[in-house]
Amino acid sequence: MSLLSPFTSILSIKPRCSYDGTYLLASTGGLHRALSLFSYERRLLIDRESRMISLTVTRWWLFQKSTELSFDRVKGVLYGYQDFGTSWSINLFWVGRTDSVEMFVVGLALTDPEERLPLFTFFGEGSTETGWSGVILGGDSVVDFRGTQDHDSRGFVGLVCEAIGVKIIPD
Repeated sequence: MSLLSPFTSILSIKPRCSYDGTYLLASTGGLHRALSLFSYERRLLIDRESRMISLTVTRWWLFQKSTELSFDRVKGVLYGYQDFGTSWSINLFWVGRTDSVEMFVVGLALTDPEERLPLFTFFGEGSTETGWSGVILGGDSVVDFRGTQDHDSRGFVGLVCEAIGVKIIPD
């Protein structure tokens, strides 16, 4: 985190999402679609009235795979986190990571048969808390911008849990 860590959504790749109490709609975000030259898209529809979930994945513009399942098959919402170091400082006085990229993965744990259904990945610039010692001795920056993927993924997980009526299962 250096000393200051302001948030900006520009540094995150995340899905678009809307929820009106009956339908939760989510799809691959515009930046991710543009980076894939519009060849990849995931669309999720959770319908509380019919108690059905539909996930459609399009790859290479033409190949589509659709999955439909009822709420009864869902055991819980999987929520996982990983971070990867992107810069380090090694010198005579200080050794450590000075920046990172974060990835939050959201999916569904299913029963009959037991399997995982990946939904979306929230990816973006993270920050590493180095404090004054990292800034002075490690050469870390004073201001380290970070994405909103943490906040956005927790909000999405909350909406999916509410829409389906299940709890979070750590991934």
